[in-house]
Amino acid sequence: EVSPNESVITSQYRVDLLASACHFEHPDCLENAVRMYTNWMLAPNPDSNNEIHVDLRGIVYCVGVRAGGVREWTFAWDRFKVATAPSERHRLLSVLGCTRSPSLLHRYLEMSLRNDSGIRKQDIVRVFSAVAGTGIGQPIAFNYIRANWQR
Repeated sequence: EVSPNESVITSQYRVDLLASACHFEHPDCLENAVRMYTNWMLAPNPDSNNEIHVDLRGIVYCVGVRAGGVREWTFAWDRFKVATAPSERHRLLSVLGCTRSPSLLHRYLEMSLRNDSGIRKQDIVRVFSAVAGTGIGQPIAFNYIRANWQR
C-alpha cells in the first residue's frame, strides 16, 4: 500500500520494488495484487470506484490479468472501452498483453486491426509491444505479423 505522507521518490521506489517483486513472482506480491484486482472487479461500479492507487494500477492490473483467465481479461478490456483518461486507456492497452492465454493474445492482436474495436491506429504499436513483451506472446506476435503483413 502507498502511504500518503511518503515522498515522491520513496513512492517511486516502492512502485519499482513492487513491480520487481511481482515480475519475479514473489508470492506475497502476487497474492496482494490478485486480491486488489478481484476487489476492483467486485466493486458495484468499477469505472468510478477504483480504489487501487494510481501508482500501483499497472502492476496490479497486469498481475490480475496474468493470473486470471478470460473473465479477468474481459474485465480489463471492458474498462478500456469506457475509460476516458488517456493514461488509463494506455495502461489498460498495455496490461491486456499480460495474459498467459495464447488464444487471448491472438484475439487481442486481431482486435487491434479491426476498425470497430475502439483501438486507435496509433495505439496498434502499443498492443503489439504489450503482446511481444512477454515470453509467451513474443512468438505469437511475430507469427501474427508474418501471417498478416499485407493487412
